[in-house]
Amino acid sequence: TGTADLDLTLTQDTPPELRLTSDLTGLGLSFAPVGWAKAAATPGDLEVALTLGPVPQVDLLRLEAPGLRAEGDVLLHEGGTLDRVRLSQLRVEGWLDVPAELIGRGDGVAPAVNIPGGRVDLRQADFGSAGGSGQAGGPLTLVLDTLQVSNSIALRNLRGEFTTGGGGLL
Repeated sequence: TGTADLDLTLTQDTPPELRLTSDLTGLGLSFAPVGWAKAAATPGDLEVALTLGPVPQVDLLRLEAPGLRAEGDVLLHEGGTLDRVRLSQLRVEGWLDVPAELIGRGDGVAPAVNIPGGRVDLRQADFGSAGGSGQAGGPLTLVLDTLQVSNSIALRNLRGEFTTGGGGLL
């Protein structure tokens, strides 16, 4: 069980604003597609800033924990379904440093993933160590500045479209 602090700002004639912060102690987290996990006893930082209303806006989503840093915002459709998560920064361990966008494709359907730049270093990647569902994911579009494959092999300006499924690329 973890704890969070909530601050609610109510101002006349403006939508309410909510800020949530937590040190994440007591919460285990994992992000299987990139092989990252945080044990419940390990602290981190979570900050979420929302503007409430008919269509809530997540103005800030920031998560920092050992081996992971993500920061961006979230756009929702009317009715609260996901439009997109826009991460201006996603860093995992020493191997992934990219902006990323997760694009909603409807209820019960994995989002599409768009990575419009940055670098991936496969020498340090640890895919799948955090576990996964084994279910098909959404399409993945990559436009990487650098894909480091080995000490002597690097691909520059890599572009590709991939289908994910069952825990890996197809």
